[in-house]
Amino acid sequence: MGFLLTTRGIPSFLYGTEVLLDGYAPEGNGFVRKDFPGGWTGDAISAFDQSTLSQGQREAWQFTSTLLNWRQNNPDVMQGGLIQLEPFEDVYAYIRVGPNKQLLVIINNNSGEPRRLEGSKFQYTIDPKSKVTNVMNGEVSNGLGNLILSHKSILILELTAP
Repeated sequence: MGFLLTTRGIPSFLYGTEVLLDGYAPEGNGFVRKDFPGGWTGDAISAFDQSTLSQGQREAWQFTSTLLNWRQNNPDVMQGGLIQLEPFEDVYAYIRVGPNKQLLVIINNNSGEPRRLEGSKFQYTIDPKSKVTNVMNGEVSNGLGNLILSHKSILILELTAP
């Protein structure tokens, strides 16, 4: 989802994705989209009331909501250029470029171990004095220090020139 919402183009995903709605039916019927949970009499789970969602569903909804709001509020970056960086050790990174800020997206596709990345790896495309804001949790730092990415994770950083 993080890749879909930060790369070029208009993202498209099915309803319920934000609450991990699955849709497989037994007996080889293939993919059958379920009713959206909530709003109907007798629904045990309601995606409109987060208290009825599982922890995983709440986390998925929060991730999607946070990223969609960031995307909506930063059209200059989302409509700007895309710089792909050289993949290394199951890590893929790219930068979305706007007139006043950039978005650095790092995806660790390794299923085993976390990856430690030195911020200096990105210094040839990023001002080392940039203000760095983690889009997902709001943490702010000056410059890219050492980054640790857990396995199968994504790190999304907003970079603002000093």
